[in-house]
Amino acid sequence: MFENVPPNEYDRLDIESARLLSIIDEQAIFQTSEGLRRLGEGDRVYLGRIVEVDPVEGRVVARLNRGGVIDRVERTLRRESPLQQVEGQE
Repeated sequence: MFENVPPNEYDRLDIESARLLSIIDEQAIFQTSEGLRRLGEGDRVYLGRIVEVDPVEGRVVARLNRGGVIDRVERTLRRESPLQQVEGQE
């Protein structure tokens, strides 16, 4: 195990700090401080990879390696997200 987690040298998405906005065509759309990022299953994120994008459940799962400790991180769509809804309200 590493005592310190390596820095994000390749500017990969930090799935824990990004906000999941929508899932479109098996691609997850995340909001970060730098803008929008679009990722799918198998894409690399900071410390790991996206292992599941589930549009039906509104869920994205990543497997992260935190210095030898493997974690499963799940992000879900917020119910009030306007991008999740098919029809808008007037």
